[in-house]
Amino acid sequence: MRRANLFIWGCFRRPVLAIAVIYLFVAPCAATLFYSARFWRSRWVYRFALRVRRFRTARSKHVSLYYAPELAGRIVAPDLLRVCEAVLDWLSQRFGFSLGSRTLIFLFARPDDVGQAFGSRSTACAFNRRSIALPYDDRLLEVLRHELVHLFAWRWNANAPPILREGLSVWLQRTEGGEPIDMAAWHWQTQTEIKIDRLLSPEFFFDPKNCYACYMIAGSFTGYLIERFGWDSYRNLYSVCDGTGFRRKFEKCLGTSFDVVAQQWRQKISPLSQLYG
Repeated sequence: MRRANLFIWGCFRRPVLAIAVIYLFVAPCAATLFYSARFWRSRWVYRFALRVRRFRTARSKHVSLYYAPELAGRIVAPDLLRVCEAVLDWLSQRFGFSLGSRTLIFLFARPDDVGQAFGSRSTACAFNRRSIALPYDDRLLEVLRHELVHLFAWRWNANAPPILREGLSVWLQRTEGGEPIDMAAWHWQTQTEIKIDRLLSPEFFFDPKNCYACYMIAGSFTGYLIERFGWDSYRNLYSVCDGTGFRRKFEKCLGTSFDVVAQQWRQKISPLSQLYG
């Protein structure tokens, strides 16, 4: 009998352990995180579950915070939850709606841990329309704002091109390393000589050689669009753009061509050279 039991355990050990690991992860947030069949089919779910299975949990009215055990002595969970709630409230007022369901925030001890959990180079990300993952470091508040903006903007359009999708998140994170977004954009615009029309290509935008500069330039350009044309016009542009016919949709929504507005944006940030040059 004992040999038979050992044989059965040998046959089913791996699937049983896999189910147990996923169950440990799913239990606290099954009703919110894993609501779609597509999510279950994603190959990174198992890897992610392994990475966060020992995370500790704290909750507030709208947030479930899961944080790495290494952070237990470095963060005060109630204080961090209040910060998360404040950012959510600010964004709800900005967008004119709330996310509705509970937001899941996974806080990793190091930036590289996020990439390892997702099998990518990302050091932070928004996923599943209601969850974000980010590291605990000096840029926590900026990254928190950035990733939460993605959750709100997904309600507008899940297929917006990166110049808008990342541009809005960068602009609403408000600063980059404590410095104004326009300053960072001016620096990369002058140092790399990247033309803003190149940002219309996702391949160019997300190329590791260009990615950081593209983020900053897109953020500054987005801020200029919102300042000049208003939030409602920008929202209309964001809602209709899906990666095809961007220039045509841009002109239809804003009443002027992309090239003209891009030139006007460059003229706006060029005086920064007198301040920071």
